[in-house]
Amino acid sequence: MATTKHLLILADSIKHWPGVCIAGCEIRSSGTYYQLRAWIRPVSQTGEGELSLSETTLTNGKLPTALDFLQLNLVRHMKDRLQPENWLNDDTQKWQSVNSLYQKPPWEIVVETPANIWVQRDERTDRVSPEYLKKTPPAQSLYLVHVPTIRARFEWKEFDGRYKQRRRAVFNYRGVAYELNITDPKFSERYRSQFPAKGQPANVFDVSPPNGCYLCVSLAPEFNGFHYKVVASIFET
Repeated sequence: MATTKHLLILADSIKHWPGVCIAGCEIRSSGTYYQLRAWIRPVSQTGEGELSLSETTLTNGKLPTALDFLQLNLVRHMKDRLQPENWLNDDTQKWQSVNSLYQKPPWEIVVETPANIWVQRDERTDRVSPEYLKKTPPAQSLYLVHVPTIRARFEWKEFDGRYKQRRRAVFNYRGVAYELNITDPKFSERYRSQFPAKGQPANVFDVSPPNGCYLCVSLAPEFNGFHYKVVASIFET
C-alpha cells in the first residue's frame, strides 16, 4: 500500500534529459504549524531512477518547481545505502500541489551545515570513489547549504567526440573550494544569454545576490568509476 507524503521541494534538476530529479524535505504537520523532516527523493524503476515528465505532471497540468509544496504517493523506501533518501514513486497516482496549505519557511530553518560536502581525502572535490562510499556510506546524499557567492562557468566541452554544453558552479564552503556541474534548468535559463557561441572560450561570471545563494547539492549515482556531486538547485536571495 502506498504512503502519502507532503514535501517541500528543494531540488528540481535535470537527470538524463528528458528525465528529471525531484527531491525535498518531508512535512510533518501539527495544527497550524509544520516541521520539516528528512529528505525524500522519489525515484522510478527506469534507468538510474530518473522521473519522466508524465510522472511529475501535477493534477492541475503544471510541472513542479523548487519551493512548491507537493502531495505524492510512495510505494516503499528503497533502502539505498548510497542515496538513503530514495523512495519508489507510485506512478499510478498523480502528484498534487498543496501550496495553499503551507507558507514557505525562512531559509534559516531549511539550511544545513554539514562539515563538508562529501570530501574524500586526496580526491578532487567534485567526486568520490565507490570504494570510499562503501567504507563510509553517506548519512544523506542531499544537502541545502548557504554560500555568499558563486562563480559560474559556461562552456563547450568535448565528450565522446561530441561537443556539449557544460555549466559549472565554483564556490567555497567552510574553507574548501568546490567546482560542480550545475543541473538546475531554471538557473541555466535565467543566464542563457551568458552561454558562449560554439567555438568561443568559456564565459565566467559571478552570481552574488545580497543575501547569498542557497545551493541544493546532490551526490549522483556512479558514472565512469566515480560518484559526482552536482548543484541541483540554486536559490538567489
